[in-house]
Amino acid sequence: SKMCFLGDGSQGGAGILVGSPVWLLDGSRLVISVFCDFCWIDCLGGDAGNSKSRKMPWRGDAKLRIACIASSGIPSNAAHSIQVVKMCGALAGQQDAVTLWVPGKKTTSWQEIANFYGVGNEFPIQWLQSRKLLRRMDFAISALMAARRWNADVIYTWMVQVAVMALWLGFPAVLEIHDRPTGRVGPVWLRQFSRVKGRKKRALLISHALRSVLSEEYNIRFADDVVRISPNGCDLDRYQDLPDPSKARQALGLADVLTAVYSGH
Repeated sequence: SKMCFLGDGSQGGAGILVGSPVWLLDGSRLVISVFCDFCWIDCLGGDAGNSKSRKMPWRGDAKLRIACIASSGIPSNAAHSIQVVKMCGALAGQQDAVTLWVPGKKTTSWQEIANFYGVGNEFPIQWLQSRKLLRRMDFAISALMAARRWNADVIYTWMVQVAVMALWLGFPAVLEIHDRPTGRVGPVWLRQFSRVKGRKKRALLISHALRSVLSEEYNIRFADDVVRISPNGCDLDRYQDLPDPSKARQALGLADVLTAVYSGH
């Protein structure tokens, strides 16, 4: 799961610690006539100290409302789907309110989700219908509107168009970037995200190499105070109390000799 810090208790805000520090930038009110007047809550201080205490119907007092928006099919054994659910579970484990919006018609019970992905921290998942012809734009707008009705404090997403529109609406936005932008408009959206000024945003890249590729091949550059290199991780608790190699080979029906295992795609 990724590691990030949103807000800082020492500055009056409400923070969630999931590993390496990540900071959101300051910003200001944004008024969009189409969607009426929307004022985001300052996660670094000021109003944050007075507005983060909410009684959630599914989990006691919540520090922060994090709206996660992803294009992954859930449930699915695709790597991206697993990463999204694991990340949301890690955020939910910090006692903050997390809701995940994904495209789809079929809903799945939490017990099935927990068993399928191996996550323990429960969080709501909302499925929204989307038409492939619209290339998820209808889903992006619907999810952001749902997050706004939910009174989300920050948008955490893997979809660059969601991140850009979140900034337009005045939301603080965190965008995970795992690879090069794809298609004709992918680089345009990502370049727009990098150039938006005066908004709270964070770009989480999985490696320094990816940052270099974005800069050299796509002319997409993030300021140092916006980007954070945040490599993917794993669930260390799944590797506790494992049998020794000899017993493991015996349980798997393998010969008791040096064994090399490769996993990847």
